[in-house]
Amino acid sequence: MKPTDLRVPLLSRLRNWLSMAGLVTMGASFFANLLLFLVDSFGRSSNPYVGVLTYLVAPALRCSAW
Repeated sequence: MKPTDLRVPLLSRLRNWLSMAGLVTMGASFFANLLLFLVDSFGRSSNPYVGVLTYLVAPALRCSAW
């Protein structure tokens, strides 16, 4: 199998609008989870709601995009 043969299935998967919507949702939720984790780790004061968003809500959004 040539290396160019591996690119064709990946590009054909990205042509579907539903796949693109899932990719955008997955990327946004990953970025939000990373940002919330950093806020929770390096925040000056502790807030339990940031932990709920970081460890419960953000992973649920990421799993819904799967």
